[in-house]
Amino acid sequence: TITVKAENNCGELTETIDIVVFKLPELTVTSTEKQEFCLNESITDILVEWSESTIAVDGLPAGVTFNEITGVISGTPLASGNWEIVVTATNPNGCGVLTKTINIVVNPLPEVIVPEQSICVGETAELAPVTVFNSYKWNTGEESQSITVKPDRTTQYTLTVTNQYGCEQMALTYVNVNPLPEFSLKITDTDCATPTGKIEMVYVSVDDYTVTINGQTGQALVNLGEGDYTITVIDNKTGCESKPQNAHIY
Repeated sequence: TITVKAENNCGELTETIDIVVFKLPELTVTSTEKQEFCLNESITDILVEWSESTIAVDGLPAGVTFNEITGVISGTPLASGNWEIVVTATNPNGCGVLTKTINIVVNPLPEVIVPEQSICVGETAELAPVTVFNSYKWNTGEESQSITVKPDRTTQYTLTVTNQYGCEQMALTYVNVNPLPEFSLKITDTDCATPTGKIEMVYVSVDDYTVTINGQTGQALVNLGEGDYTITVIDNKTGCESKPQNAHIY
């Protein structure tokens, strides 16, 4: 309060002036200048402290929130990308504005796909992701981009990869192992010199199949002459070929 007095021989006058001085806004943001991490990871909590002002926080990614009671910005971003969070403290009396900026970078996870393979018993399969990454770790212990496996039954494999940002992701795949067809034969010999021999399929373990004789398909199993014949069965659904059986017609 300021008092102003004026006087002379005729008297005096006094005036009082009230001056109000408002404090400037205060703002402190405790955080690393730049936060960078992988998708699905939580940000490092950011502490916002302010006084003599109202507070506003803009630019928060989805999944990250600001608690005005505790003054903490926290959460887990729901998408990859770059965000600039702006914290603004404004004095309600018009005495100033303070602004702090925090940068958040959320790097994407690798999108890893390893196609399934189908093989027959005794065969090998090569497994590899469809995209190139920085590093690889199979559940077999191998760390190469592709692996060759020979399972005796349908087996699950996992691959963990790392992209250029150091972010990891795991994928599952399967090698489906199809059984070989099984079969049994009945042999009928020739009648003297007449080629009347025949081979009958007594049992076949699959419904849809093709028979080969000496490596050839489409050959009849009747009217066969004396000799040695090698028979196999191919499963038309899986392409798997049985172990050969030898037949001799006399």
